[in-house]
Amino acid sequence: MHRCWDVVELTRLVFDEIMALDPAMRMIGRPAARASVTTGGPTAATRTLCRLARTCRKFSELALDVLWAEQSGYIPLLSTLPATTWSTRNGEFKIVTDLRQEDWERTLNYSRRIKQFRDVNSLPGLHNSAVEAVILSLPPGSLLPNVHYLSCQSGSPFFPHLSTILGTQISKIHIELASYQWRYPAVQHIALRCPFVKDFGLEGSFGNEDITLEWSSRFVLQMTQLRSVDVVGLNRAAWHHISRLAGLEKISSHSLIADVFTPSDESLLHPLFPVLRTLALDRVDLTLVAPFLSAFHSAPLQTLMLSGRNLESVRTLNVSIATHCSPLHLTFLVIEICETEDDPPSLSFEDLRPLLRVPNLRNVRLLYPGDSLLNDEFVDEIANPWPALEELSMPGSPAFQDPPTLRSLLSFARHCPHLRSLELDVDAKTIPLD
Repeated sequence: MHRCWDVVELTRLVFDEIMALDPAMRMIGRPAARASVTTGGPTAATRTLCRLARTCRKFSELALDVLWAEQSGYIPLLSTLPATTWSTRNGEFKIVTDLRQEDWERTLNYSRRIKQFRDVNSLPGLHNSAVEAVILSLPPGSLLPNVHYLSCQSGSPFFPHLSTILGTQISKIHIELASYQWRYPAVQHIALRCPFVKDFGLEGSFGNEDITLEWSSRFVLQMTQLRSVDVVGLNRAAWHHISRLAGLEKISSHSLIADVFTPSDESLLHPLFPVLRTLALDRVDLTLVAPFLSAFHSAPLQTLMLSGRNLESVRTLNVSIATHCSPLHLTFLVIEICETEDDPPSLSFEDLRPLLRVPNLRNVRLLYPGDSLLNDEFVDEIANPWPALEELSMPGSPAFQDPPTLRSLLSFARHCPHLRSLELDVDAKTIPLD
């Protein structure tokens, strides 16, 4: 055998490239579920690595590490138990005998290699006897001891017991809460078990937003090393907690509560969100956003994405953005206001003018209900203070008497040399000959 295979890093790189040839990897990207789990049979990449694992001891350990690094579902792992201990009759995976410690030897040899785990629904289904066998026969934290990324659903039979089977090394976790409210306390148990989580996401089923917000908040309040948060919402205590975290870089929330940060809060006198780069508020009540942004006056925000309904004043929101959202750092701005049942007000250029105080914008998308009141002169005023602009999208119906014409393109050509994408409704019936 060639001496190059003595270099462990090189061998691992080759094996990783083999697994990257898996069609499932190319289709949904890494990290991804193993095709053998999702399609019911091994792929060519999986078969190749299995052969390599059987070739020699030098290949065996590394090939097994790659094969088991990312897994979807418990059944492929539990299927490595002795064949006499389990059955898949009637469409369910069951444990049919009492398990001894030596029965777990091969399974635990594989499970320690798993780094990314997705708890997904599979066929056959998982019977409660399998859950009981794991809980009763294994010491805490031994089934998935080295998992760093976990995606789980509250409907899974293992969900109430996750804090028992997980190790403590998880740094990224995504939880999907269904209507099994009696299982929600497991969320807090996971938080206590995994104190080093850096990336946290939690979503809930429709109609359970309030209780989902509560359990998201309980989880977040236990964390001190968060780097990103993607949740339905948080309560006031949780918002104040994450505002002081030293490493938080990204927040995504789908709801806001009133008076999260009030002008009388002493906390606003101190720097909050010290390294926050991205803030995304999606489908929120926009009347709450302008006062909420006052808490971000010290944050080095680079990306701000807002979408929602019920905005009373576009100008108030834009003034708040220009005042509090780090105008020198902000480069990516999205504002999308959904149409309401009432007649939407027209947008005047004065409503947009506060945003011109943010000079380093590169990507801008502004979607407002109603007619836009832009013309060639106003377009020139937009292009001039945004010289770094690369992408601009301001779709709308130019139903007024003096809409932008093709002449407005000249303003962007003069002032925005880096512009590569433009979406703007113009009147192209007449062509300026000059």
